[in-house]
Amino acid sequence: MTIDSEPFEVNRWHSPEYVESWIVSQSRETERRFLRKKLISLLPFEPDASIRVLDIGAGAGGLVLEVLGVYPKAQITCQDFSETMLTHARQQLLQFSDRVTFVKSDLRDSEWTKVVEGKFDAVISSFVFHTVPNRIPEIDSEVFHLVELGGCFLNCDLVAPAPSQDELNWVMSLLIFEDAQ
Repeated sequence: MTIDSEPFEVNRWHSPEYVESWIVSQSRETERRFLRKKLISLLPFEPDASIRVLDIGAGAGGLVLEVLGVYPKAQITCQDFSETMLTHARQQLLQFSDRVTFVKSDLRDSEWTKVVEGKFDAVISSFVFHTVPNRIPEIDSEVFHLVELGGCFLNCDLVAPAPSQDELNWVMSLLIFEDAQ
């Protein structure tokens, strides 16, 4: 197992005090909620579809709540590396315990997918990949093996600003996995 050093303070996400302050403050929550709704609107499924979804870096479960609001038959796996965040997600998603499972693994570890069972109709992620910039191409490749044929991978995240800008930008990407024939 190799874990690259990252510019972000990853240990803070294991601190109950830090996580609690992050959940309570959420100064950008309005913008993030808008972007999460946009991400979900790009899912290529009917609202009554019984889909399997993996949320990478699920955090406290905000994106999962949005998905369940649109896809009430969805079965969702929440992946995160922070037990503290997963604890908050379990509490927030308690009423959906029959449709939501939780796995702890670290995206910095190339074997993070070993605890994830099966393939998914959709793999989603929001505001996570910027925390592992040295592994983004590898994670994209690892995700490829988790998506069912006809499924999709949706990611919404921060990108570095252009030299003429002083604020971070958001980017959203959608990949649909289809047969090459």
